[in-house]
Amino acid sequence: MSEQKIQDELAQAKAEIAELKQNQAHLISADDAFKTVLDASPVPQALNDEHQNIIYINPAFTKTFGYQLSDIPTLSEWWPKAYPDPDYRKKVVDFWLQHLQKSQLDNKPFEDFEVKIHCKDNSIKTVMAGASSLRGLFKGILLVTLYDISRTRRTESELNQTATLLENVINSTPDLILVKNKQLQTILCNEASAKAVGKSRQAMLGKTDIENGWNPELINGNPQKGIRGFVHDDMDALAGKNIHNSYDPANVGGKIRIFDSYKRPLRDANNEIMGLLLIARDVTERINTEEQLRRSQKMDALGKLTGGIAHDFNNMLGVILGYSELLQNTLANDSKPARYTEQIIKAGQRAHTLTSKLLAFSRNQPTEMRVWDINKILSDDQHMLEKTLTASIEFSLHQQENLWPVYIDKDSFSDAVLNMCINAMHAMPDGGQLTITTSNTIITENMSESLTVSAGEYVQVIIEDTGAGIVPEIQERIFEPFFTTKDITSTGLGLSQVYGFITQSNGDIQLSSEPNNGSRFIIYLPRFTKTDNELTDFTDEHETADTQQRQSILIVDDEPALRELTEEFLIQNNFTVFHAQNAIEALKILADEKIHLMLTDAIMPGINGYQLASRVTKQHPQVKIIMASGYIEINTPQENINPEYRYLEKPYRSSELLKIIKELLD
Repeated sequence: MSEQKIQDELAQAKAEIAELKQNQAHLISADDAFKTVLDASPVPQALNDEHQNIIYINPAFTKTFGYQLSDIPTLSEWWPKAYPDPDYRKKVVDFWLQHLQKSQLDNKPFEDFEVKIHCKDNSIKTVMAGASSLRGLFKGILLVTLYDISRTRRTESELNQTATLLENVINSTPDLILVKNKQLQTILCNEASAKAVGKSRQAMLGKTDIENGWNPELINGNPQKGIRGFVHDDMDALAGKNIHNSYDPANVGGKIRIFDSYKRPLRDANNEIMGLLLIARDVTERINTEEQLRRSQKMDALGKLTGGIAHDFNNMLGVILGYSELLQNTLANDSKPARYTEQIIKAGQRAHTLTSKLLAFSRNQPTEMRVWDINKILSDDQHMLEKTLTASIEFSLHQQENLWPVYIDKDSFSDAVLNMCINAMHAMPDGGQLTITTSNTIITENMSESLTVSAGEYVQVIIEDTGAGIVPEIQERIFEPFFTTKDITSTGLGLSQVYGFITQSNGDIQLSSEPNNGSRFIIYLPRFTKTDNELTDFTDEHETADTQQRQSILIVDDEPALRELTEEFLIQNNFTVFHAQNAIEALKILADEKIHLMLTDAIMPGINGYQLASRVTKQHPQVKIIMASGYIEINTPQENINPEYRYLEKPYRSSELLKIIKELLD
């Protein structure tokens, strides 16, 4: 090689060395500048070379994850520390390498992905990882950026938990919750609201109330029917008013339910009204219960009033009828005064019939309570009912076999059924159908909320007709005494007798009726649960032979006129008579005198007739007892009503009294 050539090559080598030194100086200068930028970044960042070495991490990286560069000089040392779980680590590494390869081939930024990094202090950070290949002086270098989104994810998780909690809360309540925008479109609702109209929650969103199936008349109102329409409440709420409506009707499942509703303006972050929050509680059952209680209290008050009046009136009737009979016995049968006396007696008996109906309503009428089979009573009465209803009405009787026994007064039950059948006949002047159905039924706790009886086993009697029906305005009053929709010749006491019988039997009655769609009465009578051998029938009573004369009778009554009248009658029939105005006097007489029979009023001040009779039965078991009353206290314990006593309803005929006395003393 020539010397010149050697010199040329040497000169070229020096030039290349000078250029390399210059480039190196530029790289060092650029590297320092680049690292300065990375150090200032609040985001964790690292530099990887093409040999998978980690050549640099910035302070934010160390601050966030705790690792120094000496802890993780290569990716092979980073992976197990950042992702200690082998399965998770494999998943991350595979994902990383695939995206890295794709990025290099497409010359595009590395696609971000979310990972959970295990820090040096064993805490875990949720990170959005991204990477990009550098160019120019830094060719072959990969810039890795790890955005810490742990706080964001925690916030999202808390928001999700809050949203889930709110979702569970609004869906766990039976109350209706609705939110509407300013266009009155539903933007949020709970399950109860969706269930009310038979839709899904999603299907309700963005739609108006009418589109969601609420009753248009209830929404828009109807002034002629007195319906305001709850759209007006909605508009008031959008105007900034708080609305409370304690009687808000709405259609739910095809039926009108009553809601206690609150409507409030819904405001945004700037306190601007953005829509309606509605919270509505279904109070239909509560209103029905309160209405049932109010009716029961009203009927009880009417019962006490009519019972008290009838009791006093019966005593007066007893005196009138008794002295009329005594007077009649002293007159010639064909005389004019005798005929006058007979008319007085007939008028008194008619008045007694009226007081009996009043007492039946007030539940204070003397009764013959026994255990009965309802099916047998109805079967015995079927012919009579068919004749009463006439041929224009088709009568059907459907009876369940093995019907449970009930403890009732047979005659009162028959009268109640007859009254209801006659009412049904009047409601079907052009003919129709009347059906009586018996069955065993169980009243649940939910069912008992709308009744006055408790849950349990009952015999159910349904009396149903196809007549004119009963308008809602008068349904509440049909059991009141003297209330009638018929002409002035009606006493209005038929259904009041029904009510009295049912309540005295510890039962209940429900009415379901609509104009032109007939009426349906459901009677519930409690099942008798004692021994089967107590199921008895009434037996015919036959008059016995005359009793021995001059036997002694004790009269106990707080009404002086009745005592004197009864004493006069018994003396005329050759009895020895003692009388007392209260139980204390009676017990003294019984202790001193030989008494064969005691006739006592049931209702007296202090010790009543039942209590007196109970003492006499224990202390003087040989004494026969007649209990006389036109009024029985509602709270009289059943154990005080002894089947060995004879019961006489006031006002009674003297012949009735004499007949019973002879039977007992024979």
